[in-house]
Amino acid sequence: MTTLPLQLFGGGPLVSVLGLLLAFFLVFLNGFFVAAEFALVRIRPSRVSALVDEGGRAARLVRTEVRNLDDYLAVCQLGITLSSLGLGWVGEPAVAAIIDPVLGAVLPESLVHLVAVALGFGFITFLHVVFGELAPKTFAIQEAERIALLVALPMRIFYILFKPGIVVFNGTANYFTRLAGVSPASESDESHTEDEIRVILARSQEQGHVDVDEVEMIEGVFELGDTVVREIMVPRPDVVTIDADAPFAEVYSLAAAENYTRYVVVGRDEDGGEEVRGFVHVKDLLRLAEFGAEILITNSY
Repeated sequence: MTTLPLQLFGGGPLVSVLGLLLAFFLVFLNGFFVAAEFALVRIRPSRVSALVDEGGRAARLVRTEVRNLDDYLAVCQLGITLSSLGLGWVGEPAVAAIIDPVLGAVLPESLVHLVAVALGFGFITFLHVVFGELAPKTFAIQEAERIALLVALPMRIFYILFKPGIVVFNGTANYFTRLAGVSPASESDESHTEDEIRVILARSQEQGHVDVDEVEMIEGVFELGDTVVREIMVPRPDVVTIDADAPFAEVYSLAAAENYTRYVVVGRDEDGGEEVRGFVHVKDLLRLAEFGAEILITNSY
């Protein structure tokens, strides 16, 4: 039994083979749009700018596509939809028509077409999922820059071809979302909350892209806004100080007991009040104890 899509072209073995080749092409086309979609979303704008600085028409096209991401993702979605519909319309009948005669030799006539359709549907589904979806997606995620450059020119051509349809579809979708009280969303929104940034940092650390110290430094920036002065400063009565006129033995004992690396040096001003003269580093005390060198009092912090 020859199915409708093949009947439109007259039927026959040659037409079935051509239908199968067309199905393979539609799988490839579906994979192209899937790879383009993930590559454009995945590639970093900073990397795009660097590619443009290096020169090349493809890099400039990628920059245009990233800047108009919503429109080009709509191109990808429309291309995926049309490819999938075409594959379902042509692919299954073509495969079924090819294997129908083979099954006729081993199965009752009443089951031949049913089994042929089931096998054709399974085969086309396998091709569509593996080679039209999963493989292109994985490759685009791993090689986003390379894929984005490769698809830049074809995507520009498809954008020109699909633009009327994109305008109609986007306009219609936005109209109905507004009727539902929802503002149209943009695919190019890249803002993240503090918690989302922390998750990104954690994943980047797990993958070895950033060090633990760098993660702690960035997380410290988030905590800085919630930090008050008293949490990072030591109250004056609790500050361990060294009197400018204290003998060395007393200073040395104090440093050994407190285990700080720097000590504030204080003295008396003309009115008899306390004033800070600077600070002394414990290594200078050790140098004095060992070599009799002069203690250096630093006047600034």
